[in-house]
Amino acid sequence: MLLTFFFVSVQSSFAQSVVRYRLPLSSLSTINAWYDHDSSSAERRYDGYTAWDYPKNIHSGTDFPKSSGTSIYAGAHGELYYRIDNCPNAGSINSTCGGGFGNQVRIKHLDNKVTVYAHMKLGTPVGLQSILCGAKVGGVGSSGSATGNHLHFELWSSTSIGTRIDPFSGTYSQPTSYWVNQNSGFPSTSCQ
Repeated sequence: MLLTFFFVSVQSSFAQSVVRYRLPLSSLSTINAWYDHDSSSAERRYDGYTAWDYPKNIHSGTDFPKSSGTSIYAGAHGELYYRIDNCPNAGSINSTCGGGFGNQVRIKHLDNKVTVYAHMKLGTPVGLQSILCGAKVGGVGSSGSATGNHLHFELWSSTSIGTRIDPFSGTYSQPTSYWVNQNSGFPSTSCQ
């Protein structure tokens, strides 16, 4: 009886612990759009920096520009629960294919949070159910509402979208970083 209680307690604590994510690419050279913490026409990232321009008023993810086909990796262990792979490679700012995300995968993690990997190249999202941190999940593209090749990465509080979360911690974000190593704005490729 005591052993069963211990197992259930450990399992419950493990499922509720904070999952942290690795950089979903093999390397990072730049980010061209961050999660926007200012709902007006201005943009404000996690640390208050405002000298970037995004064509819409609010942006709920992080954009990593890379060339077409660049490998995209799972940010943490989880299960694939949603996948779209039927959007053309050349998207446009007004495209609604894939809900604007284009070709994409969504992974549910141990803490029930979800990572979204969007604007992938046609034919690249994986079909695996169980995914390990660092496993290839697709390739960079420009599908959906996009004007160039990049990975749009989002973090959600649940599978019903719920709250969109900035993975970066900072003055204008939450105190907890959801990166394994935020590394002054350049997350590392280390898994938790």
